[in-house]
Amino acid sequence: MNKDKKITAPLNVVGATKEQSNSNNNCILKENKPEDKISGSFFSFGELMDADLPRKKAIIENLLYPGVYILAGDPKVGKSFLVLQLLYGVSRGEPIWNLEVRKGRCLYLAYEDGMQRLQDRTVKMFGADAMSNDLYFSTEAMKLDNGLEKLISDFINKDNNPCLIVIDTFQTTRTTADCHYGSDYEDIRKLKSLTVDKDVCIILVHHFRKEMADNNFDRISGTNGIFGAADGAIALTRSKDARTAFIEIRGRDQVEQRIEVMRNKETLRWDFVKRDTEPLLEPLDPDIEKIISFMNPMHPKWKGTATELCETLNLLTSPYRLKLKLNCNADRLELNNITFEAVKRSHDRVIVLSYFERRRVIRTIS
Repeated sequence: MNKDKKITAPLNVVGATKEQSNSNNNCILKENKPEDKISGSFFSFGELMDADLPRKKAIIENLLYPGVYILAGDPKVGKSFLVLQLLYGVSRGEPIWNLEVRKGRCLYLAYEDGMQRLQDRTVKMFGADAMSNDLYFSTEAMKLDNGLEKLISDFINKDNNPCLIVIDTFQTTRTTADCHYGSDYEDIRKLKSLTVDKDVCIILVHHFRKEMADNNFDRISGTNGIFGAADGAIALTRSKDARTAFIEIRGRDQVEQRIEVMRNKETLRWDFVKRDTEPLLEPLDPDIEKIISFMNPMHPKWKGTATELCETLNLLTSPYRLKLKLNCNADRLELNNITFEAVKRSHDRVIVLSYFERRRVIRTIS
């Protein structure tokens, strides 16, 4: 081999300067041709760490978050009653099973029901005097790629404070019966794209396959593309004696849970019985623990710069990264009745911490 032969690289080395490239006698970087250039959007590690990213708030505390969820179960197990119960509670801002909810506008795409059945079910579940100004219905089935995405997008972008959307059932929206991993994944992705950067949850009511499995989530009808593309899944199954049922939740960014519920024979609502598994929370960051101890009903407000907060509480985090740590632990702060915001002033930013009194809810079975 000729030792004087020069080696050329097809693309510029990321981060290499002209001087650095020329100092390497064994590698000379050639100028890119237009077709050689890398297309796409990139951001650096520093930009990622410095980004001011709003945190998505739970729809139902520790249970339901923004994104796309699959709700699956056997036929006639009570899935439609469950989603109507969730929709009604969220639209009115009423706690569900002793869990706080974020009140907002809700949309029920009941594609297997008519108005009469919906009316009868609503009266049976909530009474003839029931009322919600933030719950909307549609029974005119629309298909993916044929109006459904626009309907949902319009509701999310034009309605005030959209929160929860239910499609009952997912299968009625699909345009092909020949479903494989790619089509399953793509159909979920289309709906998921509507929730990006939105505090909105879409629940897709779906079915179990007949074959049994060791894991209820493996019984979700279709390929793994459905569960793989979704942000979470909810499995509704009857207990062996059929007296109660279990709601299992597994999500991309949440701890797996199992809740036992009982069907109320009078109202047909799912009443809370017990929580088989409590959400396991990661150990508190020492600095976050200090802030939680610092804020209380006797000291409900604090305002100052990051440097002042670090000095006041003797925090380990640098002032430069304190806001990042607060932002990443916003859920843990809220669980301890604390909210924070960063307010930009002409010459700097200040952090505002607030302690709030959580509404007390009495847990009952009925």
